[in-house]
Amino acid sequence: MAPVIQLLYHLYMGRLVVTIALLAAVAVAAPRTAQAQATRKVTVETDPPGATVYLNDKESGPACTPTPCEVTAPVGETPMIIELDGYSPVLDSLVVPRGGKAPKVKFTLEATGGTLDVQWDGPADAIIKVDDKPKGKAPEKIALDAGPHRVVVRSNNKTIYDDQVTIELGDTQTIHPTVAQDAPPDPPVTDKPENPVDTTPTEVEQKTEPAGPQKPPVVIVSAIFDVGFRQFSYQNGKSNFMNVFNVGNDNEGGQLMAGPLVQVFPTRALGVDALKGLSIVGRLEFGFHDQTVQDAAIMDSPPTTFWQAIEVTARNEWLISDDSISLSVLAGYTRDRFEFSGSTDDIALVPDADYQSLEIGGRAALPHGTYEPYVEAANRIVLSGGELQTRFTTASANGIHAAAGVAIRSGNIAARIEGQITRYGWSFSNNGMQNPPYVADGGTDLIEMISIVIGYAY
Repeated sequence: MAPVIQLLYHLYMGRLVVTIALLAAVAVAAPRTAQAQATRKVTVETDPPGATVYLNDKESGPACTPTPCEVTAPVGETPMIIELDGYSPVLDSLVVPRGGKAPKVKFTLEATGGTLDVQWDGPADAIIKVDDKPKGKAPEKIALDAGPHRVVVRSNNKTIYDDQVTIELGDTQTIHPTVAQDAPPDPPVTDKPENPVDTTPTEVEQKTEPAGPQKPPVVIVSAIFDVGFRQFSYQNGKSNFMNVFNVGNDNEGGQLMAGPLVQVFPTRALGVDALKGLSIVGRLEFGFHDQTVQDAAIMDSPPTTFWQAIEVTARNEWLISDDSISLSVLAGYTRDRFEFSGSTDDIALVPDADYQSLEIGGRAALPHGTYEPYVEAANRIVLSGGELQTRFTTASANGIHAAAGVAIRSGNIAARIEGQITRYGWSFSNNGMQNPPYVADGGTDLIEMISIVIGYAY
């Protein structure tokens, strides 16, 4: 038995030694493992604040956001990335000491853009999107890269602002969205499968897809069609010394005119936030239905009518009273030609006029969804009256213009129908001239128009 007991004793002592050795190895390795995995909280600050901090790489997701914020980082040196829209990214290393007080690091970011200041005093649900990316709720100041950005603000399921804003380096652009009480709700957004089998819309979808919110146009190119009526009458018109009655009244009806009309919004085209209602209007119309003058006093070949209209005006519109009323002022140059083609002797018997005027006036409208009724009035300071002005020793004219109509905007289609009236009043004098060729105290030139405008808004 003694050898067996001795063998068991040696086996027992051998296992005990191995166990003690293993425990000693674990005890030695444990502090080293703890040292390798030690972490500390580090406060990261940036100037300006609001940045996102990444450790090691961006694929692992943000370590903290927005700055100032705390990250949990391992003791030692760790690659770090800091990003903020409108500023150059920071690529640096975060060094975390083993001991001492709580670490804090601060970085100054270098601007590559400016700031968008979205001011808002409406409901707290106004959501901001810049270039189709969510940017929080209004009011908010957002750092953006320099250049143009599309800014959309939605509140109460309505788009209340949708326009392009240009950010300048180091500057702040301020916008003031307003609640559009009568704006229809935006179409609901439906979830789509991540991997659709067929992304081509069906014929039904193409027909029923609702249009998005109307963006303010930058340019509107239109065609204008007019039907005009003219009534010219002299005051105290008499025969001249040769007993020729060349101051007879003139009536013209059903004159047709047409031509292009272009309206450009320069500040919108340049991305300038101020004076977004400023526009330049250019119009050129020609008559295409010349009519023969019917007058028994004309013995030679009767002349034919010749009408033409030119306009270059600047307009600025302001929306007031919760965007339910708009007021505009306008100023510019107009030219209305009511002339005749034919022999000189025959034209001398009819009121041949070419009104070149400085126009100053205003416009009031009631925007309501697709339709916008409006009225317009202007004074026309006549600079030249053409041939008619030269027939008297002294002659002067002044004009007034009024219009009323309804403008229609549906998607990119812009149209309007309008009735207008223009009156030119004349004063004539011969200053005691013996045997003047024309004898009259004054005259009235009344022009009535019905206009139809159809255009495309970009």
